[in-house]
Parts: sequence; structure tokens; C-alpha cells
Amino acid sequence: YGPCAFMDEFNIDKVFSSIDHYGRYAYGQQAAIAQWNLARLGECLLIVDGEKSDYEGVLEQFQPQFETHFFRLMAKKLGLADEREDDNRLVTAWLQYLQDHELDYTLSFHRLAERLSADTPPAFGDFEGQWLQRLDNQPGGRAKAAELMAKVNPLVIPRNHQVEKAIQAAFEGDLSLFNELQQVLTEPFTELPGLAHYQEPPQEHERVRLTFCGT
Repeated sequence: YGPCAFMDEFNIDKVFSSIDHYGRYAYGQQAAIAQWNLARLGECLLIVDGEKSDYEGVLEQFQPQFETHFFRLMAKKLGLADEREDDNRLVTAWLQYLQDHELDYTLSFHRLAERLSADTPPAFGDFEGQWLQRLDNQPGGRAKAAELMAKVNPLVIPRNHQVEKAIQAAFEGDLSLFNELQQVLTEPFTELPGLAHYQEPPQEHERVRLTFCGT
């Protein structure tokens, strides 16, 4: 997520920026900080325009609109083909499961999709049973879910440790890693032969824990 980095294991309090000591831009604060930024923009526009308007009333619409779009996007990532009353709860349960078990955000969606045709014990605890039951009761069932999930869940993201490797190699005059990374990011939903390692999360010694606004 932004700013400054892409999240590996899911954590709603995740912070990367070296100057963000209090979690102002943490993953879970994105809507709040976006609204704060819009408020500052609104104040500037009022100064330029010179007229009092109900910009505060308009700003109050931001949070619910953000949440509506967020949950719709997350529903697609879980393969939900239509909207149901309990979907927000299901999405929240999934994210909580990822956080509780410190699971990789990107890879977990693909491993969850693999469960659509699995006949082995659940890999994602009680959540998996609730999710499958929800899919079995939607138009198109699990087949439709598999189709949706394949479209919106990338195999590859620009993981911080891979970007760092490409940057360091470029400093030494070697652009091969940069070109290779660019290739996989051009086709993030495609399994490219010999490049599957770009899908993997970092080893402990490869982790990028701090970034800078100019990264």
C-alpha cells in the first residue's frame, strides 16, 4: 500500500515511512488521512474563491463512500459475485484472519482461490467454511468466484525487497534486474516461466522495514 511501500504480511497498523512515528499514515488510517488532506484542500479553495460553502458537509460524505468502494473491491477479491448484507463482516473476518496469522496479503488470495476445488481439510480455519457457504449460495457458485478472483488478484506486486535489489544493481550499472522486474509487473496476472520467484515474500534478511518519501 502507499505511501512508500507495498505490504507483504497483512497488518492494519503497518507503517513504512521513516518519518511516521505515530502511525499517521498506517494502512488502517488511509481513509482518515485522505479526508484530512481533502479538508486542507477545501480550506485553500475557500480562500481563493472567497465564498463560504458547505465543504464540511461534503467532506462528511467521504468516509462512507470510501468504505463502500473499499468493501466492493474486497468482495471481488474474495469472489463475491453479488452483494449480501453480511459481506462486510466476511471481508473483515478475512483480514482479521490474515493479521492474526501474519499471512502474506497477495499470496493468501491465491491460496484461498485454490481452496475452491480442494477436498482437503480447511487451510483458513472457520473463515473458509463461511466463505465457501457464501459462494455456494451466489449466482454461478464457486466457478464464478474463481473467475472473479483470477481477474482482480495479481500474482506479482513490486515487492520492496525486489525493488531494492533492482535499485542496488542499477547503482552498479546492471539494469538486468530492473528490466526483469518491469517485465513481470507488465503482466502481473500471468505466470511467467522462470520468474516465479518474484511472487514470493522476502526472507527475513531481505525485509525492507523503512522507506523514504522519495523512494
